[in-house]
Amino acid sequence: MEMPSRTVEIIMLGDGLSGKTTLLKAIATEIALLEYEHYLREKKQKIPNEVTNLDIMLKDSEYDSWLREKNPNVHSYLHTNLKTGTLGIETINFLLKDPKHNGVIKLKGYDLGGQNIYDHLRKVLSGLATLRTKLIAVFDSTRRMSCKNSLRQIKQQLSIIRSKQQTNNPFIFVFNKIDLKEILSDTAFQEKFSKSVMNRFDALKRHGLTLNIPHLLDSSQFITIQLPKSDEIGFENLEAIIYDTFRQEFIPKHRDIITEENAKALARELAYLLMKDSNGLEGTETLLRLEQIIFAERPLALQYLKNLVLNSDKKNLELKDYLQLLRMRYEEFVIDLKDVTSERIKSLLELSLHIEPILKEVQATYKGPMFRTNALGREGIRELLHHLIEHSEVVTENVRKVRLRSLK
Repeated sequence: MEMPSRTVEIIMLGDGLSGKTTLLKAIATEIALLEYEHYLREKKQKIPNEVTNLDIMLKDSEYDSWLREKNPNVHSYLHTNLKTGTLGIETINFLLKDPKHNGVIKLKGYDLGGQNIYDHLRKVLSGLATLRTKLIAVFDSTRRMSCKNSLRQIKQQLSIIRSKQQTNNPFIFVFNKIDLKEILSDTAFQEKFSKSVMNRFDALKRHGLTLNIPHLLDSSQFITIQLPKSDEIGFENLEAIIYDTFRQEFIPKHRDIITEENAKALARELAYLLMKDSNGLEGTETLLRLEQIIFAERPLALQYLKNLVLNSDKKNLELKDYLQLLRMRYEEFVIDLKDVTSERIKSLLELSLHIEPILKEVQATYKGPMFRTNALGREGIRELLHHLIEHSEVVTENVRKVRLRSLK
């Protein structure tokens, strides 16, 4: 008897650091837990309770070896390092048992880096989408500007898909980081954060500032940057100061929610808003150029110093030379700190969190299923996975043969 398989095709969309890879890791974790229960039943072992089964599963070396062999892509995502993020394109190929139909569910597709340098790859992927492909659009609930970029990606991909006369609504919408938004929305947190940033700005104006920025690939190593006394600050140092505030004062207290990557993303968002607000850049060519730079790469700018010089004859440049090259890239993006106040920083943080207009636009325009998630804590992930499973398509070998003949 032919064993049916159910297939779910997905393509992940969304701005950089919105949480796409974290979401996939959370889905892989849920699948691994479901598979672990099947594995234990087959071995006639006791299934641990909900509270402790993740820890027990991760310590079960026999199951880890079994999962690596039987479900290698799930195993890979289960152990992936979220700090490196997605560079280019990653293939998704998850498997899980389908007890309802006595078969296998295949969750397959692509995860793509959210930076705008990958727009051409998004067009290619949209061209590969079929009638059953679901585009999972991920939004960062704490970053308004990031949400706008995710929405831009949606509009681009939908125009390509509609031109192929496929479907009007292939999207599933995920508003991620709801736990982080709850912390950042707290009045006491906003008050303390805005004052902490202002303390660093005041120190810079009075006597200069020293920043220690972790290296991109080795967070135990630091780039030490001496900022001279000044009332003005460039974008690259502005986001570094905001990030340093998160890193030193708030990550230690909220380590499971305010991660290094979240801190970098928020620093870039708030630096952008402060630059835009202080200089009145709305609708200007200068703002457009800034957006092109910051949407094209992952933050922080200062962590990418050595990517600025690729010529072999310049390998021995000192740090001050790298910094000068970085300043040349951002030289037109400077603000005067004299007019910046803690109240202004607080109001811009609130603006960053105000994503409701984008959420309403998504609901009104696309009417796709919507999920609110905390991917790091796997909140809302099982519901998303169940939705994908329920909307999977049963495909048998006979069906495949019919489809192949129809394409000839």
